[in-house]
Amino acid sequence: MGNDSVAEKIKTAREKAGLTQAQLAEKVGTTSQNISQYERGIRNPKYNTLEKIAHALGVNVDSFHKNLFDLSAPDDPRRTTHIRSKLLFTGHDIGFDEENAYLWIRYPDGTLLITEHELQELDVLTDDFLTFELERLKQRKIDDFFPDKK
Repeated sequence: MGNDSVAEKIKTAREKAGLTQAQLAEKVGTTSQNISQYERGIRNPKYNTLEKIAHALGVNVDSFHKNLFDLSAPDDPRRTTHIRSKLLFTGHDIGFDEENAYLWIRYPDGTLLITEHELQELDVLTDDFLTFELERLKQRKIDDFFPDKK
């Protein structure tokens, strides 16, 4: 999700404002550890915290989460539509709770709150696994493989 992640947007806005994590934390009424975790995508701030961060940095709160979970984001077709289609195929789904700024995966038996970073990792891992398994299949059936002529 590149430069579109909430984590990266918070960090970029904080740096542009010339504040340290500790200074931002003080303005928001939280700890610098929380700000660090938000900026690294380890935790997502609740919506009211995101509003406080935006206010402290002089930006609109919408700039942090706009297109975070836009399933039709035209700028990057691999965004959430890619991982969402994989999850739907396995009986799972993903969603975004605007009010609390939570990203979640819906399992058949419940819901798991996740970070954007975890979703990105899951997407990459599924692609890597498929690539690996395709190569294993090719090697197992190498006699049935016909290389392209160059």
